[in-house]
Amino acid sequence: MATLAQLKTRIGVERVSDWRVITQDMVDAHAALTGDADLFHNDVAWSKTHTPWGGTIVQGFLLLSHFTWFMRHPAQEALDDVEMVMNYGFNKIRFVRPVLTGTALRARTTLLEVDDRGARAVLRFAVAIESEAQSSPHVVAEWVGSAQKKTVPA
Repeated sequence: MATLAQLKTRIGVERVSDWRVITQDMVDAHAALTGDADLFHNDVAWSKTHTPWGGTIVQGFLLLSHFTWFMRHPAQEALDDVEMVMNYGFNKIRFVRPVLTGTALRARTTLLEVDDRGARAVLRFAVAIESEAQSSPHVVAEWVGSAQKKTVPA
């Protein structure tokens, strides 16, 4: 176990996640759930002949939804003085290049800041999603989490 104070010593340290493949079934399920259905996401035959990618591409919001998975694989050490960490949003997101469905992806995550705010701390991370096929990232983002501290009984 670590603490928020110890986490501050890891600012600037990069973590690399395990690889994950986003399948056509995942893309189709995301489209059905969110309404983000387009031919270039969901029609494999059409996409092979009508797009520059030669196949379907993953929705940007589906990629963002996998940030939690990337952060947890490999598992992060629990913080002893934190009750929970919740998504607090993004300061920046850029979809730099499309991700072809079925491509293996991983995340490079760097802790940028631990901002102590009393009952909670705000954690800021740089995240880059990369594939085996590209030398530069597909998605870059600055992701923010809110770490709710454990209360100490009086």
